[in-house]
Amino acid sequence: MGFYLLHEAMLESVLFARDKFLKSSGKMFPSSARILACPVSMTNHIENHLTFWNNVYGYDFSSLVSIAERNLISKPCIVFVSETQLLSTPQVIFEFECQTVLADQIQHIESKNLKFESDSSETSHGACLWFEVIFSGTDKTVVLSTGPGAPKTHWKQTVIFFPKYLSFGMDRVLEFCLDIRRASGSREYDITLELKDIEDEVIGANEVPEVDSVKIRLLKALGLDPEISAQVFTNGDEELDMD
Repeated sequence: MGFYLLHEAMLESVLFARDKFLKSSGKMFPSSARILACPVSMTNHIENHLTFWNNVYGYDFSSLVSIAERNLISKPCIVFVSETQLLSTPQVIFEFECQTVLADQIQHIESKNLKFESDSSETSHGACLWFEVIFSGTDKTVVLSTGPGAPKTHWKQTVIFFPKYLSFGMDRVLEFCLDIRRASGSREYDITLELKDIEDEVIGANEVPEVDSVKIRLLKALGLDPEISAQVFTNGDEELDMD
């Protein structure tokens, strides 16, 4: 299993082994899996990565903050997120039975019109993704969660930044769409996040195609006009942010 369950198509290798070696009477563990999403505040993470430029060994490089911020939000961030950073109730965006799911069914996951009601007045910087796998036994069911608040794991959590930060506000509804699609001829997945305002207008979209495991390109549409031209930023050989 990879980050957000699907990264590098590791799950598909498990399904291949299942189809090749599992007897018809055999059992699959984990028995089921699900991917969850929730708006998240990344205030401390952003400040820690940007305020550094205000004083670099006594020199003021604050003019680089805007470039550093663009670079920061242009790629998925693999990081530990605390439960207090979540701004709403998490929602399941995809779930399946490991015994019966087909490889074709995990090539493209589309979650339209995910609506989250705010539990906080904090600024929302992006969507946090994680997964849970369920081991259903005869007498007991065990859930392994990689989410905020659960014991820390190698998988951490995956944050996809919004193209525009939002002051969520109490009782406000935040809506976005997620599209996770296997890249053609690759083991990677392209992740597109489309953010909408409360009038259902497109505020912007982050499309994060994974060229390979360490190369990311961002297609980013900014502004309130849903017809705005997209700007393409290429981050050649930069790695996923694992901090």
